[in-house]
Amino acid sequence: MQKKAKVAIVVLNYLNDADTVECVQSIRELEGGPYDVVVVDNGSPDDVYARLQQHFEAEPGITLLRSPKNVGFARGNNLGITYARRTQKADFVLVVNNDTILTDPGYITKLLEAYEPGVGILGSKILLPGNKEQNRFGEYLDWKNCFINFVNFRSRLDGACFDFELDKSKRIKMLNGCSLLFTPDFFRHYKGFFEKTFLYYEETILYLMCMRHGLRQKYLETTEIFHKESQASEISFSDLSRARAQYYAQSYKWVLWWRLKVQLLGKMHCEIE
Repeated sequence: MQKKAKVAIVVLNYLNDADTVECVQSIRELEGGPYDVVVVDNGSPDDVYARLQQHFEAEPGITLLRSPKNVGFARGNNLGITYARRTQKADFVLVVNNDTILTDPGYITKLLEAYEPGVGILGSKILLPGNKEQNRFGEYLDWKNCFINFVNFRSRLDGACFDFELDKSKRIKMLNGCSLLFTPDFFRHYKGFFEKTFLYYEETILYLMCMRHGLRQKYLETTEIFHKESQASEISFSDLSRARAQYYAQSYKWVLWWRLKVQLLGKMHCEIE
């Protein structure tokens, strides 16, 4: 008899404990569980962490970890992924934003049923307030558009505000980072997210990481997750537009680094079904 795949779920919290509690409550109602849940507090003030402790310390199956400082999206989630893999022995790890609600009880079951060898990451449809579907995340990986993007980001950071036009026909659809199921195929090559970024462009780099080893990504139309969208960013930054310009520019240099790495060492193949 084949062993049942073990799934753990990682939720990263920064400041916004109310959304985190609501997200975890929706996880507890999923079919096929109970699932191990790892909540990572990413350097929030003591009062926020104390409220998380109060909510979760008596709940079975929920582990609360704390980073002494905000280490960013990738490294913060990797704290949870590492714990799920090493301590909870998870085969699959679902990473969800804390401002999401899993409204489909069969969410994880459907993702697991869609998995097949060679798939590195799975994602789903995302619904926004007002029952609007969030646009599929798209990015450019051809060299011309990559360099245009980089120049545009740097100029906004420096106050020059160049806005060179991109060739939209070259845009590639990718999975949105608010909900990603990492598979055993992905973990054969990587331990989690690429940790050099602090915020933004994690999805593009994941796509390139999959390209490096010829892994596929899979998108499901048959299930969805509700996303309140930008809750953490709006709480975290007094000047969100300035913060975005800063982190876009910082992260995008690593997109270029991964693009070159794939060019030199990769299989140049990653498709989304």
